[in-house]
Amino acid sequence: MSGVVTCGVVALPHGRVHYRTVTGGAADRPLLLMAHQSPLSSRRYLRLLPHLADLVRPVAVDTPGYGESDPPGAEWEVPDYSGVLLALADRFEAERVMLFGRATGSVLALDAAARAPERVTALVLHGL
Repeated sequence: MSGVVTCGVVALPHGRVHYRTVTGGAADRPLLLMAHQSPLSSRRYLRLLPHLADLVRPVAVDTPGYGESDPPGAEWEVPDYSGVLLALADRFEAERVMLFGRATGSVLALDAAARAPERVTALVLHGL
């Protein structure tokens, strides 16, 4: 177990997306994006993130409208939310990404993987 959990924000066209990650982890490790269940937030992954940092670059995302992320300006559907995961992979400069989703987050991770299968190296769905 290594590193300290920190927070960050990425500006996307719809607004700011808040995330939690671990400092001290190697930036060259594979990116793991983690999506939470609604109506919760990335806070659910606070204790888990340091345990993952020795293996991957974990990033737990507050989906738009939850946690500290800005709400979307209009009514969104699953492809809008899953597009945020792919946009974050771009912002973290990850050509390939691993996705983890819990409940609602698993729907978003699955949709992102279906939309860009060439980019997803692993997909874990918990409570689909």
